[in-house]
Amino acid sequence: MAPIVIVGAGIGGLALALALKRAGFDALVLERRPELTVEGAGLQIGPNGTRLLQHLGVFDAIKPHASVPDAIHVHDGATGRALTQLPLGAWMTARHGAPYWVVHRIDLARGLLGAAKAAGVDVRFGVEVEGVSATTDSASVAMSHGSEIAARGVIGADGVWSLVRQQIFDGRAPTPTGRVAARVVLMGDAMANIRRDVVSVWMAPNTHLVAYPVNAGAAVNVVLIARGDAAAQRWSNDVEPDAMRARFAVFPDALRGLGDVAGWRQWPLVAAPQLSSYAAGRIALIGDAAHAMMPFLAQGAVMALEDAVVLAHCVTRAKGDVAEAFSAFSAARVARTQRVVAAAEQNGRIYHLSGAMAAARNATLRVTPGTMLMRRYDWLYGGLV
Repeated sequence: MAPIVIVGAGIGGLALALALKRAGFDALVLERRPELTVEGAGLQIGPNGTRLLQHLGVFDAIKPHASVPDAIHVHDGATGRALTQLPLGAWMTARHGAPYWVVHRIDLARGLLGAAKAAGVDVRFGVEVEGVSATTDSASVAMSHGSEIAARGVIGADGVWSLVRQQIFDGRAPTPTGRVAARVVLMGDAMANIRRDVVSVWMAPNTHLVAYPVNAGAAVNVVLIARGDAAAQRWSNDVEPDAMRARFAVFPDALRGLGDVAGWRQWPLVAAPQLSSYAAGRIALIGDAAHAMMPFLAQGAVMALEDAVVLAHCVTRAKGDVAEAFSAFSAARVARTQRVVAAAEQNGRIYHLSGAMAAARNATLRVTPGTMLMRRYDWLYGGLV
C-alpha cells in the first residue's frame, strides 16, 4: 500500500513520521535540503511539548542536550530593572507533570530523525517537490525531475512558505510584518553578562531581547526582535554591525556589548494567511504550514509536535482512512492553534509597549505574583484539548 507522504523534514514532519510508524502506518518524508541542517538555534519546549517527546520515545535521547531553567526573569529593557520572576523548573514539572526545557533546535531534530530512522521511516533528502494533488481515492506528489510518488495522503510540513498550502489551500504568500529576529549563540567570555540557569527577557519599545542556555548550558542562545526588513524566504541573513549596535542602544550598558558580538544572523517575521481548515480531502497541513505564529510565546515547535501526535492518533482511530482522519485532525486542532497564535500576538504587543502603557505594564508585573501570571497558561501547558 502507498505510504503517507510528508513534505518537509522539520520538527513537525519528523515527529509525524515517527508517530505514524509507531502506530503501524508507513510514512515517507521528502526534504529538499541535502541533509539535516536546521536554521535557528534555541527552542523553548514547554511541558505540553516534553510530555509528547516522552510519548514519542525520544525524551531520554534529547535530555542530555537540554537545560531546565529555574524561571523566566523579566526586565525593563531601558533600565535593566527586574520586574518579575515566572517559575519554571520544579514548579512547572510539579504542576504539569513534565519539565520546561530549553534546547538547541538541531539536537531536537537529530533526536527525532534518529528515532524515525530506527523505526524504519524512509526519509529522503535532496528531493525537490514541485506539486501535490489528490482525488477521492488517492494522492500523489510530483518531483521537480518529472517523476511522481503515489500516496495514501499528503501532509504539508514544509513551513511558513509552504508549497502545499499555497497550491491546495491558499495561494497567497506570507506577508512581511516589518519585524526581524536576529540571533547569536554565545560561548566563553561572551556569556559573562547572561545567566545560564534562567530564561531572561528584556522588554523595550518596539523591541525585546531573550536569552537562555543551550547545549546543556555550554552556550547561550540570544534572540533580539526589532523593527526591520530582511530577505524574504531566507532564515539566515547577514546583519550590518552598525544595525546591531543601534538596536542595542536602547538596552542597559551591561547588554550593549552584545551588539558588537560577531556572528549575528537575522530572518524576517512574516504572517501567513489564517486558514479555517487544515485538511482538504487527502491533503493536510501541520506546523507552520498550517498556523505560523509569532515567536512571542515560544510555542511554534511545540504546536508542530502536538499536530504530529494528534494526526497520528486520528489516522489510527480512522483505521487508515486518511480523508476521514485529516478532517478529524483539523477539527481537533484549529481552535487550539489559533488561540495560541492570538496569545503570541498579544504577548508581542505587551513586550513592545512604550510610554505610559509600558509603565503600567511594569507596575502590574512588579505587584503580581509570578505563580499567578504562570497559572494563566494552564490551558496551554496542561496539554492537548
